[in-house]
Amino acid sequence: MTTTYDTARGVFLRGLGLVYALAFAVALEQNDLLIGSHGLNPGPKYLHKVKGRLEAAHGRPLAQHELYTSLPTLLWLAPEDRFDEWLLRVETTGLVLAMVPLLFGRANMAIMLALWVLYGSVTNDPFAHGPPPKRIRVDKFKYAFVQSWNTSDWWTRSYQEAYLPELAADDPQIETFLRSVGMLL
Repeated sequence: MTTTYDTARGVFLRGLGLVYALAFAVALEQNDLLIGSHGLNPGPKYLHKVKGRLEAAHGRPLAQHELYTSLPTLLWLAPEDRFDEWLLRVETTGLVLAMVPLLFGRANMAIMLALWVLYGSVTNDPFAHGPPPKRIRVDKFKYAFVQSWNTSDWWTRSYQEAYLPELAADDPQIETFLRSVGMLL
């Protein structure tokens, strides 16, 4: 006999499974170009920079578990030359595990914990290890895909112009600029 609790739990878990499935599907589609080894913000370089900042702040080299607690991602374990393979595995495993609650409306704590850890491994806060910038500047670049796939770079980038000159975060010109481009009413 199905109770109201069982029905509500099943609906909730199917919804959560759908959210995770969509998140991992989007990650599979976009993360290689965004945080892959040759992406816009290459993951290995980002992790190396975060590690350097954390070690400078602590004044000593950090153990693996200290890095993980500061920026929780399984990608700390990925060898730099196999980062893209690890990224793909994390995303694919997350998508497959998300199908359990989505299809069955049931999942145990191990599956839900695994989904949480895997999702946290492919998302992060860019300002988690320092304050947001006090000044901002927006430059316009032109990107073009390379013609030959024999290179490790997927595109070239050339500077076009300053889209927004450097301003302090509290500068009233930011509001003026955002209104001029229709981002504020």
